[in-house]
Amino acid sequence: MRPSFADEILNLLAEFSIRPLSVEEVREIQTALGMVAAGAGLCIVPASSQRQRPDDVFYRMIEDKQATSPVIMSYRRADANGRINDVKELIHEMYADRPAWLQLSEL
Repeated sequence: MRPSFADEILNLLAEFSIRPLSVEEVREIQTALGMVAAGAGLCIVPASSQRQRPDDVFYRMIEDKQATSPVIMSYRRADANGRINDVKELIHEMYADRPAWLQLSEL
């Protein structure tokens, strides 16, 4: 499905005139991290993924304000009732003050 996380990353790299010689796009983050652990290269994943393979993969933060990934909430159009609005409001409240549980570990 497009646009994808891979598209976001490739667009970010292109903005800095970085053009990888080879790109392998996988559907699962765990697969990408497994490829890195096997020595097949590197991958760019959301920061929250660092907890998935803490022992055999090194993580480095990309320190750039443009290096963000959108978070998307999907729901069926037929279900667009009051409950969806309640969920959206709850999510907004949960993330409004950037709570400590949202911060990344120091792996």
